[in-house]
Amino acid sequence: MSEDTRETGVGVPAAVRLAEQATLGALLLAPDAVVAMSGWLRAEDFADPWHHTLYATIRELDAAHQRPSPDVVAQAMIDRHGYRIADAPRILDLLAAVPTRPRPAEYAAVVLEASLRRQVACHGVLLQAAALAAALDRSPRVVETVTEQIDAVAELALKGWAIATRATTGTAVPAPVSPPSPVGLLPSLVGADRLLSRHPLPDPDAVADREGDLTASLVTHPDYLAAVTGWLRPDALTSDTWRPVYAALVDLYDTGAPIDPVTVAWRIARTAPTAGPGPNPRDLTAMVEHATVLDPAHAATAVAADQLRLAAHRTATALRADAGNLGLDLRDLLDTTLLHTRALRRAAAPLHPGPPGSDADHHVPIPLPVMRRQRAGTAGRHLAVVPR
Repeated sequence: MSEDTRETGVGVPAAVRLAEQATLGALLLAPDAVVAMSGWLRAEDFADPWHHTLYATIRELDAAHQRPSPDVVAQAMIDRHGYRIADAPRILDLLAAVPTRPRPAEYAAVVLEASLRRQVACHGVLLQAAALAAALDRSPRVVETVTEQIDAVAELALKGWAIATRATTGTAVPAPVSPPSPVGLLPSLVGADRLLSRHPLPDPDAVADREGDLTASLVTHPDYLAAVTGWLRPDALTSDTWRPVYAALVDLYDTGAPIDPVTVAWRIARTAPTAGPGPNPRDLTAMVEHATVLDPAHAATAVAADQLRLAAHRTATALRADAGNLGLDLRDLLDTTLLHTRALRRAAAPLHPGPPGSDADHHVPIPLPVMRRQRAGTAGRHLAVVPR
């Protein structure tokens, strides 16, 4: 097992580890750079917990007007955290990692970029958990809250990155104020992951059944098509059987044609070469007859919940892939994150608590656990789920 895996529980890429070592080693050799760097580099940006702790110690010493030389930092680490966590001999590795002509701002920018990419990848998990909570609660509020928080963090990241890039090019940076840490702004990643583990993605057959219920109920309640077609496109349906039926319904509704099992079956037959055959007329008629007792509003909400969860899953997959693509500019990655959160807010909009006076109107929202910081030390790098 590598030292990185032993220390963090996950592997830290070698290039990122080297950049973190070089940044800290350069700061120990040239402590005057701490002031300029503190405006955009946070302790939380270091992937290695020991690097996180050491940088925080350097910042504390600098704030106390103590020059953070290697021996002073080593003693401060021991005083604050004890010999085991301080692991003072590792400071020699930091000094050895510094090139002959160090450029600490550039190394720190690598540390920041790697941190922001990890952060974007984690946003996918939070969005999945928010979509799950919204689906269970039948309310878009949790998605709106979490996406707004992620937007705020992404905006802060863009500002911090702009400051960092100016610093690496030698452009004068006007006394920046360090942006607040996203810790405390976002739900707990640990809590989100646990919530998702208890509620895996809906079974494809169950999703198709709910799409069938909605589509069949719309045949007998065509007036509800106006509400559904505003957010559900035919190509969004996962069921090959019911997608042609819904497409036929939308086509009939848009053209003002009458809607009943006969007209729908005929329209499906006409569009079968391109849209697919759909169910045979006998099965369609039986399903429509069964759906006469269904509430189209309830069926639509169930489908909207499935659509939201599937959209969040696709978003999480895309964010992880984009975050790991170092060829994608970081600004573009953060801008893409904002586009994804906007799309998820739209996907959550069809969910609603129900009409006034209904049981759903008195629902209790399902909260995501809040991210809190633990005490200093290596445990401070992990997220704690604190019950409300």
